[in-house]
This record gives sequence, structure tokens and C-alpha cells, in this order.
Amino acid sequence: IRDSSTSRGLGDVYKRQHGGGRAVAGCPTGGDNVGQATLIIPRSPGRSGRRRRHRSGPRRTPRTTTKGTRMTDTTTNRHAGALTGQFTSGFAVAMGIGRFVYTPILPLMATALALQPSSTSWIAAANYVGYLLGALLLSRRPAWVTTGLLRVSLVLVVVTLAAMPWSEGVVWFCVVRLISGLASAFVFVCLSHAAIDIGRRGGNPGLAYGGVGAGICLSGLLVLILGTVGWEGTWYASAVLAAVLTVPAWALRLDSHDATSPSDDASADEDQPQDPQAERVRTRSRRALLVTYFLEGAGYIIIGTYL
Repeated sequence: IRDSSTSRGLGDVYKRQHGGGRAVAGCPTGGDNVGQATLIIPRSPGRSGRRRRHRSGPRRTPRTTTKGTRMTDTTTNRHAGALTGQFTSGFAVAMGIGRFVYTPILPLMATALALQPSSTSWIAAANYVGYLLGALLLSRRPAWVTTGLLRVSLVLVVVTLAAMPWSEGVVWFCVVRLISGLASAFVFVCLSHAAIDIGRRGGNPGLAYGGVGAGICLSGLLVLILGTVGWEGTWYASAVLAAVLTVPAWALRLDSHDATSPSDDASADEDQPQDPQAERVRTRSRRALLVTYFLEGAGYIIIGTYL
């Protein structure tokens, strides 16, 4: 804007003070044209002749996933995988090998020792009696479900597998398999108590109990590969396999809340109002479960032992 009393425009002064600028097309920035308006657009400081570009649209939000978070997720997944592997190994030792390796070795023993079917049946029955006694004992003494019992039982399973070839008498076989069944039951019950909340701890219950089937498969493959070394060698090899799988299972620690005593359960039930109808339904359901599970065991045990 020009002052009539001066020959210089105020726009010229502004232009010099702000490092130059550019005039709108057709508008002069100097001269004697009094009263003529000139619009000066200043250049932005530090960016000579360059116009600032403004992006339209919403701003980009910064990513919340950081390297530390990714590392934490990876560590959690690894811990969950390791926990599942420990349970899987324990179930494989107790059931898949400790209990069911007798089935594929039985034909080798019967051929080499001329065992009668009645003798092999007593050997198998001794193992099942030990398993039943162990399960019943811990059902009455849940406070015994501890990390120490789990580890001692794992060692007993390995030792009884290796002890089978130490004698060729049927009585010896029955005693060893009885102790093996007792130890297998202890391991299975301890792991089952701890596996109740394995999902909360990040593990996979399905894969954990899949250790039973994995152990049976490994037992069959072991005898198939080493069957030529004789029945003694296959028992020793099964003991070595069980010892190897005991290593990861050894790291399991049972929490104090994994085992609850019957008195605690009873006191908890007393604090809650009792519904007679609901209690009768629960009682009938428990009895039906016991009967059906008994029939399932009676149906599969002969096939599982001799076929």
C-alpha cells in the first residue's frame, strides 16, 4: 500500500525486511504509481522460493507395536511351548512307555521264555493293579501330589523298565510291573492335577495329553527297529528312551493350589447353600461316569495288551 506523501511503497519496505517476496501478477512493487495497491507474499524463512505443502486427510498415528512388545510376545510363546512339551514328555513316560511298552515286547518275551498266556496275563494284571492302587491312593491323599512325588515316580518308571531283564521269573516280572504301574499312576495323577489350568498358563492341553499317544507310537517304533536285539535289549532301550523324555518333564513344578484336600472341598461346600435336586443330579452323573469309564477300560484292555 503506497503513501501519497512518499515515493516508496510500504510493500517495498516489507519486502526488504522479510528477505524479498513475489508480487501478484500485474501488480507493481515500486515506482510513482500513487494509490496503487501491491500485495507482497513473503517467502518462508530458511526455504527460499519453496512453498510449503499441506497434506490433506487425517494424520498418521504412530505404530504402537514396538520391538520390546514383540520380544515379550515371543518369550511368552516360547514359555507356553516349553510348558506343553514338559507335560507331553511326562505323559509319554508314564503311559506311552511305562505302561504300554509291554504290549509290543510281549511276543518277544513269550517266544524267548516260552511263557504261557496265563503267565503273560498275570504280568499285565499286576501292572494294572498297581495303576489302580496308585490312582485310588492319591484320590484319598491329594496332599501327596507334589513336585517331589512326581520326580520320584518318573525315576521309578525308568528303573522298573530297566529292571525287567534282571530275572526271568514270572513272579519277578509281576512285582516289577506292579511297582511300574504304581509309579505310572502317580505321574499321571500329578500331571493331571497340574494340567487343569495349563490353558491359563499358556500351554495346550490337547498336545499335553497327546503325549500318551506319542509315547505308544514311540514304543512301537522302538521295538520294531530293535526287535532283533532280543527282549532284554528292547527293555533297556525303552528305559533309555524314558530317561531322555524325563529330562524336560523334570522341570515341571506343581503349584500348591494344584492339589486340594477333601476337607477343603467339604468346607467350601458347607459355605454354599445346598440344592437337594442339584446334588442328586451330580451324584447320578458321577456314578454314570464311573460306570462308563470302567466299561471303557474293560473293553480296551484286552485288545490293548494282546493285539
